Amino acid sequence: MIVIAAAALTVLLSWAVQQPKEPQDVWKPFQFFVGQWEGTGEGKPGVSRGKQEFSFVLGGQYMQVRNESRFDPQEKNPKGERHEDWGFFSYDRLRKAYVFRQFHVEGFVNQYVCTGPAGDGKTFVFLSEAIENMPPGFKARLTYRILDDNSFEQTFDLALAGQDMECYAKGVMTRKGGTRPAARERKKSVRISPNYEIHLALEMASPFVPDGRQGLAEISFKVLFPSVTFEFDPEDDPLLGRCQVNSDKGRGSFSKLVLNDVQKGEERLQPRFLSARPREFSAGLAIESEPMAEDEAAARSGTPPDKVRLSFWTEWEATPIRWGSEFGSANLPDFKVVFEVPFRDLLQGKPLATTFPHDGRYPEDKGIWKIEARPAPKKK
Repeated sequence: MIVIAAAALTVLLSWAVQQPKEPQDVWKPFQFFVGQWEGTGEGKPGVSRGKQEFSFVLGGQYMQVRNESRFDPQEKNPKGERHEDWGFFSYDRLRKAYVFRQFHVEGFVNQYVCTGPAGDGKTFVFLSEAIENMPPGFKARLTYRILDDNSFEQTFDLALAGQDMECYAKGVMTRKGGTRPAARERKKSVRISPNYEIHLALEMASPFVPDGRQGLAEISFKVLFPSVTFEFDPEDDPLLGRCQVNSDKGRGSFSKLVLNDVQKGEERLQPRFLSARPREFSAGLAIESEPMAEDEAAARSGTPPDKVRLSFWTEWEATPIRWGSEFGSANLPDFKVVFEVPFRDLLQGKPLATTFPHDGRYPEDKGIWKIEARPAPKKK
């Protein structure tokens, strides 16, 4: 079997060498998408806010995209929804086409094909050629349309067997750190706050409980967002978000990360970390929600809302924090917290300081969040 496999590999390598090499710019049409994006959308699942990251992997042979979307609560789904999918773009030399394989957290796997950008060089239409874990006959279409240097529109269409395509969801993504199209087109109408520093801190402690849990005794960290502005566009659609936060990634650092003992029966063990404990990590900050279009007063009003909800989340997935003992192992999931801020005051440059309890995994977890927005020092 080894000889057969080696012979087959030799044939494949020989065939690959004989093939004409693709131009080095085979991925040039997709270079625009590389980077981090955030945006808003709407559709049948409701109003959403999300983030995406495109990057080339495995020596530049493939482009990877990671997507996360959070849907606001609605009548049909009062708790809201969090969606996640990962995908890989590849180039099929035989078909001279781009293939996109998209893996959804719900268990669906979509495979699309696209021959390249349309004549305008800005529109990419991916048509499904296979969908796993869906009834036969389902079809999907994913369209990316570049709007300008820092934004693109994406549309996801679905069709039941024998029916026409219908829009399922649509949204606009803006490059992280870029300016929304509305702000460039309507500079006079957009209000932007002075520059802020945003400081966030968490202090949490949890006692030892002899129930076999792999838990933390203490955790303490601080995060700094060194340059943050708040933006309001009265002419934008409230469903798509008139309020925005413009911020780069936050920089976080741990001051405490202590493990509790683990006990089962009469035996009590001291766990140990199974991965290197990161000293630093990155974090994100975004608008979670604002007054919706259903609120007629908010939809008609040209004034900023008094309050909005912000979301903060950690990002230590690249260096997972794991620990364990003979009784098992555990890992530290990313934190996410949603809190309310006086948006109108922030637009005016007023400082903010607030605290609120931490909602831990266990009832015994006791902690507090501290959040402070300070006017950023003026550059000399």
